[in-house]
Amino acid sequence: ASYSVLYSGVKDGDVAGGPIPIQGNMIQEISPDPSVKVKVTVSEYLDSRTTVSMHITAEVTVSEYGTKMIFNQTLGGATPSI
Repeated sequence: ASYSVLYSGVKDGDVAGGPIPIQGNMIQEISPDPSVKVKVTVSEYLDSRTTVSMHITAEVTVSEYGTKMIFNQTLGGATPSI
């Protein structure tokens, strides 16, 4: 999974990167800028070989303003046939 975050307000900027390999429940912390941190959490991961589902949250911490959750969804779908 790749990511792209754009933020504006008192502080403007963007953070992008990836892909992040997802193979199960995990926490990935991304810190491309010392003043901005992104934490991606994958939980409830289930892979049945034909479908995959997971719950994903993304939190952004800006040193001057604290932490905000920007994504909180359960995703699922069919896996590609090989």
